[in-house]
Amino acid sequence: MTMCELDRFKVIQDVVDGRLKPWWHAAERLALTTGQIRRLVARFREDGPTTSPPQSS
Repeated sequence: MTMCELDRFKVIQDVVDGRLKPWWHAAERLALTTGQIRRLVARFREDGPTTSPPQSS
């Protein structure tokens, strides 16, 4: 997991846990729209944190 992915995970987790409100703060921090944040939060709540497949060399 890259540092960018780790930062994104932490921000989304903060939104899910209620530590980061309103959602537009998360959107601004990650340079996404609030709709994209909503979708990421919904996916996080459904699937939990998931890891990406290993990168091939």
